[in-house]
Amino acid sequence: MSPVRSTLLVSQVPLDVTGGGELFSIRSFEQLAKENPDSELWYAESMQCPTADHAQRMQHVFVRATLDEEKVIPQEKLPLRSLLNRLAGFDAVAVHQYLSAGTTIDFIGALAPDQQAILTSLGHEPFSPFFARVYEPAGNVHLMEISEYAAERARERGHAATGVAAGIFERNIREPRRTDDRKPCKAVGLGRLLPHKGFEVSIAGLPESWDLTIVGPPSGDSAYEAMLGELADQKQNVTVLGFLPQLERDRMLAEADALIASSTQTLYDGQHLEQAELFGLVLLEAVGAGTIPVASDLPSFREIMRTLGLDDFVYRERDAQHLNGRLSALQSMPAIQRERALGSAQEQLRQQYLWETYWQRIYSHLPAMPSRTRVRVSLVA
Repeated sequence: MSPVRSTLLVSQVPLDVTGGGELFSIRSFEQLAKENPDSELWYAESMQCPTADHAQRMQHVFVRATLDEEKVIPQEKLPLRSLLNRLAGFDAVAVHQYLSAGTTIDFIGALAPDQQAILTSLGHEPFSPFFARVYEPAGNVHLMEISEYAAERARERGHAATGVAAGIFERNIREPRRTDDRKPCKAVGLGRLLPHKGFEVSIAGLPESWDLTIVGPPSGDSAYEAMLGELADQKQNVTVLGFLPQLERDRMLAEADALIASSTQTLYDGQHLEQAELFGLVLLEAVGAGTIPVASDLPSFREIMRTLGLDDFVYRERDAQHLNGRLSALQSMPAIQRERALGSAQEQLRQQYLWETYWQRIYSHLPAMPSRTRVRVSLVA
């Protein structure tokens, strides 16, 4: 019997916009459904007020969905009060974005002692200071964060936490392509056009002999998007494409010589974020595609690059000159050395970050629970 019990996975934020956090939820459920088909995926229909009162929380609508590849297909809707009753039919609830809203406490409170809660933050954390005040640790509640860095942040808040990471399916790992000693010169930057992605640093640090294409949907930050457009217009070697379908995005990544990931806690306008990235999904995607990532030294990025043996391709955050040096070093690296670096990184990718082993690794950290026959209850909103 699979060690993965029937699990209701709920995202505390909508899944209609697919950024890194949303993709993490979608892909983790894809694997969960393979491990235990009795599991279900739910998500909040709209963003929640982090501190809504009890009556408001009970009315908030959640949507059950199935997946068509990575497309989310809505199936039914229930207010939270009805969804909480439905929990009785599962062995566990996995709450993604648990620091997003107070409904996390409602999910925990609705569980029986022989059910388990698995809490994972994916970066949306407006409820964090309130969670720290109201959360009471229990033997059936487990904080399973997406990186050791994320787990350490939780421990700093006084909560026991474990880091369990995943980010790629075996099917998406391509053997590093054979190359000659031509000089790499094509880079991509991927992600929503948000200030913390630091695309302006990527542009400033780009050697003249390189081309950079930035691919990502608009963020709604018109000032930042306008600034990026102006910077690109001033260069002959930078293109901002905006949104591309997943297949086209993946093709561009696979054909690039480098992915530049310049996320930063200090924004272009001087604002400072407590954290910019809890993980680095795009770094794993790059290595899987056979492309070397060059990344800023955010803690979560450093963790991944060290694990993959790619420390030589990490540069100091917001240091465009240092980035330029890393890209120039990559440009002068013999092809056989690049291939070996990628081959070794892909081996670590398989050992540390596969979705195929994610839920088994999650459940290996949880205490064994007695098997029980559960009755699935379906309620009408």
